[in-house]
Amino acid sequence: MDVKLQISGFLKRGGASFFAGSIYHKIATLLLTITLAKLLTGSEFGVLSVQLALTAVFIPLLSISAVETFCYFGSRKCFSNSKKVVLLNGYILLTLFVIFLAFIITNIVKELASDWIGEIEFFQVYAFCFFSVANSLLISFFRVCNLNKMYGRLMSIQATFLIVITIVLVLLGFEAFEGYLASAFLFSIFLISRYKDIYLKKSLRGFTLPSKENLKYSVSITVGVFASLAIFHIDTIAVDYFMGSESAGYYRFISLVPTVLLFVPSTYLGSDFKFLVGISQKSNEIKKYYKNYLLIFIPIALIIALLLPFVIKYLFLFSFDVSIFEYFWASIWFSLAILFTFLVRTPLGNFFNAMGKAGINVKISILVLVINFVCNWLFIPLYGLSGAAFASFLSFACGSLASLFTFYKVLQSNVRGAYEAKQ
Repeated sequence: MDVKLQISGFLKRGGASFFAGSIYHKIATLLLTITLAKLLTGSEFGVLSVQLALTAVFIPLLSISAVETFCYFGSRKCFSNSKKVVLLNGYILLTLFVIFLAFIITNIVKELASDWIGEIEFFQVYAFCFFSVANSLLISFFRVCNLNKMYGRLMSIQATFLIVITIVLVLLGFEAFEGYLASAFLFSIFLISRYKDIYLKKSLRGFTLPSKENLKYSVSITVGVFASLAIFHIDTIAVDYFMGSESAGYYRFISLVPTVLLFVPSTYLGSDFKFLVGISQKSNEIKKYYKNYLLIFIPIALIIALLLPFVIKYLFLFSFDVSIFEYFWASIWFSLAILFTFLVRTPLGNFFNAMGKAGINVKISILVLVINFVCNWLFIPLYGLSGAAFASFLSFACGSLASLFTFYKVLQSNVRGAYEAKQ
């Protein structure tokens, strides 16, 4: 499998539409953040950043874990469309239950820590979480059915809903987060009405809660996603705790570009996930795929790492009238983190999931999370925002090295198992 053949297969499987729709969604999120930074005051943008940091941690815990589980088991078993929708209903009901439980727990915590989180309206936060996760599950139906072009198109429509509705409502005097919530709710209405033959008629057949095997895999994915995607957002919450909401707003703005860019390799690999499941037990095929992946992404990662500090610098100067020196150094640490995630942590993490070894990601992700937590509390009081960025870099670097070592061991184990099976 050479690079040309790998790219050709990617395009044939509808990967280009999947990739374009997902990246457009991330770019729209970035443009919306830049626009809101200009429209809102520093304190308003800071409060919004903390709200979004909470949702950006919680939403992937449910949506990505559910979608990846749905896609993994859909790739292994030939479910009918009706059965897929019935299972989808079960995930949506389970999501509603988990969010309701989290809402109750959070309100208890809020009473105990009202001085810190008293200005956050958690009902809106969790309502936005529910509709966002439900939307991800609804459009994942097309991904599981190998309709990547339709999936990419719906991702683009969802992004357009988000940016247009939010900006319009802010200009009309509503709070920014109310715009986020309204866009998610209206997109749910659009999906159900547009594809009522799928979501309504087939849904009348009831629901099936995920099996124990599904839930076990989903929990493993959840823990891995939490530690992998939560780092920048936990940093934002830590900066808010140590330095105040305005600094948290600045940090979220700086980290948003790297966060969006992290989805480039994961989106590329996500569009090929069913293919990866098919070759996951063939060590030579996985090694060839990874080699070709590196040939494609090493130039991309180097270009991004070199340009990222300057892009962040000019976007920051455009949006805020403050000194850039500390923030520029923070962006350099993010550039180094990009290299590790693009070339090691993200591809190997996807390979582990495709092999059905999501538990490996759990162990590595817990390691990453612990390192990030400790480093935040050590470096933010000493070095401010640069310390938070360095904590992210160190966490990603350690997680990447652990992934590389484990990947080597897994491939050795697969080869040894194949040899013993022939004897």
